[in-house]
Amino acid sequence: MNIAELKRKAIESESKGDYKKALSIYQTILKEKPDDPDILLRVGQILLRFKQDKKAGEFLLKAVQIFEEREIANNRVVAIYKKLLQIFPEKKELYKKLAEAFYSVGMVGEAGKALETYIEYLFKNGEYDKGFENYELLLTWQPENFALKERVADIYLAFKKKDRAIELLGELLSYYSKRNKVKEEVIKQKLFSLGVKEEELGELISSDHEEEEKDSVFVTLDDLIGGKKTLKRPSRAPPKKEEKAPVAEEEPSFEPSEVPEMTEAVPVEEEEKIEEEVEVKEEEEKKAEEVSEEEISSPQKMKGVAETLLLLGDYTGALDSYYTAYQLYLKENSLIEAYKILKEIADKWPEEIRARKEMVRISHMLKNKEMLVDSILSLAECLYKRGAKEEAVKWFLKVLQIEPDNKKAKEYVSIIAPEKLKELKKPKVETPRKEPEVKKVKKEVKK
Repeated sequence: MNIAELKRKAIESESKGDYKKALSIYQTILKEKPDDPDILLRVGQILLRFKQDKKAGEFLLKAVQIFEEREIANNRVVAIYKKLLQIFPEKKELYKKLAEAFYSVGMVGEAGKALETYIEYLFKNGEYDKGFENYELLLTWQPENFALKERVADIYLAFKKKDRAIELLGELLSYYSKRNKVKEEVIKQKLFSLGVKEEELGELISSDHEEEEKDSVFVTLDDLIGGKKTLKRPSRAPPKKEEKAPVAEEEPSFEPSEVPEMTEAVPVEEEEKIEEEVEVKEEEEKKAEEVSEEEISSPQKMKGVAETLLLLGDYTGALDSYYTAYQLYLKENSLIEAYKILKEIADKWPEEIRARKEMVRISHMLKNKEMLVDSILSLAECLYKRGAKEEAVKWFLKVLQIEPDNKKAKEYVSIIAPEKLKELKKPKVETPRKEPEVKKVKKEVKK
């Protein structure tokens, strides 16, 4: 039997849930092709199912090393490194690998977080030179993250590396001198404290021509010749003045009564409030100038990471990654895409409450009645399955307020609290008119 046929049989066995047979076939394949990263990865996935994490980690590590040797960079490599860090938390060097994997797929913000975790480890262990070397790498990855640049300059100062600190502060001064006078003054004071004289500041500030050159030539000739991957320089355009959806840090807690009734349009008073909220303050302008690590992450790529982590059996990591993708879509104000992510979470995790509560919020923000009803039903059913029947019935009743003839809501209410359904069906009792009494009075007058 050839390799292709063996692979087909192994995948077929996996799909039927016969993982032992699949593992046996994959091990046979590895005798012939020991450097097949896909087979190594599949073996690792099966061993994870059997709770043999350390052994699985060895196969995953070998698979990812081969992917790197072959210059294969994708979301799967990112997910493998995240899983490896769970299996081998003591291997801090994997954070550097994870950072490089993130960077290679264009997730610069996530790359920065992972690399800073590695740098922190290096400093704690007294490997300062190596730590600064990685800070320099991070600065090349995020050349317009001015908050990072200032922080690194302060670290250089703390370690008495004055010359490099002055260079970085000079770059900051060059940037802020044309954009933020308050920040420019702060940087100037730092430079004065380091012995830089007023007349020397001009030498530190780049000319407009030099800055334009930096913007147009984002990579060096050596980089291009070496075939290094490059990233597009983030735009410096100010953010659009529009209402941003709030990002929920924790599981929201609210009652059905807090869901407002559906309206055709936003009230005038609320529009005025929104306009007030989006007025850009000086502090917000400063933040907008600095490249945020989260803003340069991609929700689509984070979703890809989540899907790969699911394949690796890392359900917690996958759920976290899905929520990160959701929050990134909210930052972009892409409410439809954010809702789709929540729906995917709800489909994959039948008892996940947080996603369903957020679905209710988003569907109301979208003013979509059908979506709102579906979201509330999903939340109510989830609560019912988890045993929270009293809370569930509140949400089912909310559905009946919006859509009185909803069959599913009626069925659930009739099972959980039939008396509530009877109350809804009771006709309104009208107060009887007092006409007969008037007639009686008239008769008495006639007598």
